[in-house]
Amino acid sequence: MESDSNPVGSSASISLQPTLRHRQEVSPSVGKGTASQSKLSNSTIETVEAMRLPNEIETIDETLPYNIHKCPPEIPDGYPRQWSIIDVLSHWNPDDMNIPNKIYQGFCEIDWSNAEEREIAEKYREAEMPFVVRNHPTTWETAERWGKWKGFVPPTDNVKLTFDQWYDKSLEVETLEDPIHTEHYYFRLNADYRKEEKNDWVFEDLPFFYPKKNFFFVEPDDYRGINCRLGAKGIIAHAHYDFSRNFILLLKGQKRYILAHPNQCTNLELYPPGHPSARHSSVNWSNQTEWQQGNFPRAHVNEVIMQAGDIMYLPTAWFHFIVSLNMNYQCNSRSGITNENYGTIEDCGFM
Repeated sequence: MESDSNPVGSSASISLQPTLRHRQEVSPSVGKGTASQSKLSNSTIETVEAMRLPNEIETIDETLPYNIHKCPPEIPDGYPRQWSIIDVLSHWNPDDMNIPNKIYQGFCEIDWSNAEEREIAEKYREAEMPFVVRNHPTTWETAERWGKWKGFVPPTDNVKLTFDQWYDKSLEVETLEDPIHTEHYYFRLNADYRKEEKNDWVFEDLPFFYPKKNFFFVEPDDYRGINCRLGAKGIIAHAHYDFSRNFILLLKGQKRYILAHPNQCTNLELYPPGHPSARHSSVNWSNQTEWQQGNFPRAHVNEVIMQAGDIMYLPTAWFHFIVSLNMNYQCNSRSGITNENYGTIEDCGFM
């Protein structure tokens, strides 16, 4: 997750844990097909659609045996498809913020408004297979609120930069012809009902991340809070893995995720255990001259563009490399560890 990585291509990064207003603590019940089937207002639809890309992004591989826009009921053999990392990076360099019409997408998508697809999502999650959820009404409603910057009280204590200052600096980056070689700032907000500064209002906006068992929160006993990252255009988080299952939500803007199965660990040229950046790739993925290091040319990856209102399920130990394509708001929550990839990571020299 981006919180565990240092932004690349930037000369400054401000990381914050602000003090925000509190509301009454909530303990919502979020089950299959309850609030998720509520109808959205025209205002919500218009606001969120304006934050999303006008057209669907297609996969570049016409031989892909499944539809990325609709997860098949039975998990395909070899899912998700992965391609040569050299092909993926050559087609779209991470320093390029212009989004192509086709990418190497291997993750399939779930339409949460469709009851049958929600059942399919259960099957993929239980099999510890990654996927992306689209059209979840609660996330769209939250994206509308956050996208309009409504109801947010800027931090006033224990901060290095106010929200207003961060917001203005991020807007400046949007207009630059060269957003890579400039200062970047991202704003961090954590919510944890167990701590003094709970930031309860985040749980109200993201009820499925409250530690009560539901589709998006598998193991409440292994609760790790909600982590939100508000990023500016051009910020890159180096490829790395986290040893826990992870649901990642985007509430504004777009982010590019380049993803790899844990079995690619030995190919990604990670810094070794004990290094300050252990479990992160040592290769600069934006620099073509570094792509021939060690086993790196053997690596296989896929990619997906996350947009406002989308949720991605990333199982334990999957690698992710993240590019902020514009100003964006991302929140995630982890719940529990699965062990299906433990041996792979251990054989790679970790654990």
